Amino acid sequence: MIALGQRTECMELDAAAKNLSPAFEQAEPYAIAANGSCEQACAVARRSVLDERLIEVLAQRTEPEVAYALARNGQARLGRKILRELMERGREDPVLARALLRREDLHLCHLRLFLQADAEERGHLIAVARHSGLATNRRGAGYPEPGAAKLARLEHCARDKRPEPFRQALAEALSCDLSLARRIVDDEGGEALALALVAIGLPCENVSRIFLDACPATRASGPKFRALMRVVESVPRRAAARMIRVIIGDSCVRRA
Repeated sequence: MIALGQRTECMELDAAAKNLSPAFEQAEPYAIAANGSCEQACAVARRSVLDERLIEVLAQRTEPEVAYALARNGQARLGRKILRELMERGREDPVLARALLRREDLHLCHLRLFLQADAEERGHLIAVARHSGLATNRRGAGYPEPGAAKLARLEHCARDKRPEPFRQALAEALSCDLSLARRIVDDEGGEALALALVAIGLPCENVSRIFLDACPATRASGPKFRALMRVVESVPRRAAARMIRVIIGDSCVRRA
């Protein structure tokens, strides 16, 4: 059900869209969406009623403003394919990422924007993933056992408070690019690192030591440490592995 304020806003947006050009009402909306000016395409993207074909045409526009308008339109039903495409753009566009994360229809594909999400959104995404059957779904392999030597190196670097070797050791354990490992380790929230450590098979007590040794912000905050450990204890390894693969992007994972 659309609230009165939302309905009024949608009516105003439709009226504004029609006033952009005298020919707006007569013109084919698909043609405007595809070939109109950026301003006109944004006006179409803000309309309260958009069908699947019109959304697809708008999503193909390269101007970021059109993507912002589409993502901010809570009445637009964005299919999974369109959402995935917008999420990939949102990885490199903080404005688009915020617009997508503020939509009410958060689901698993929003994990692509996990590192851009705030604490509340991350908690919601973890809850969605935890209850989605990721731990029992056999599709997609988990991470192979990294081996005792790699795990020992990871813990050793954390204990010795050597940030860059720790990032390198995590990149090896996750089989991902060093730049991605840096983003996970340096992320202030810590949730991505918690999921990564669970994904590679570290027991809870080892994870807690790493947080206390390698993460000064976590060590200084009891509530934050306890919140991260709740994540570690509540997410099964298989689910964490699949979540991390989405967060860092399968295309960015180094193939053995």
